[in-house]
Amino acid sequence: GAGLPTLGVSTLAAQAWGACKQANAGQALVMLDARMDEVYWGHYAHSQTDDIERLTTIHADSLNRPEQLPALKLEACVAVGNGWARYGEALSTLSAQCSHQLLDYPLQAGDIASLAAWQVTYDQATLLEPEMLQPLYLRNQVTDQSKRRAQ
Repeated sequence: GAGLPTLGVSTLAAQAWGACKQANAGQALVMLDARMDEVYWGHYAHSQTDDIERLTTIHADSLNRPEQLPALKLEACVAVGNGWARYGEALSTLSAQCSHQLLDYPLQAGDIASLAAWQVTYDQATLLEPEMLQPLYLRNQVTDQSKRRAQ
């Protein structure tokens, strides 16, 4: 409303950022229930050197069926998000590789703000005029039945 420059921040990345700090973990694998037997997920590495925290994307935010996730190499990883509980059996191989679990870690405004500040300061993220910011939809299609209900 104030016309200030802004920055888009991934929900999955923000949860990874906060959960890694809380669990003192080097990686986060975030799984959110996307309904329709799918998960929104992302894999991130978190590190800190010279008092500077970093978040590196290992696998960009994606949408898949849990049984169709690629093989991942997880080290000192925290499992984050409600998708783990919802699709536990299909994710059991990955879950066994996670040393920590924060399945109900909430999306927090502080995590979004501190990740955005880091992105602008250290990751050369570009601030945009508010009217230029666009949402990123991982799911571009819905079922035919959902389309009919929307009409």
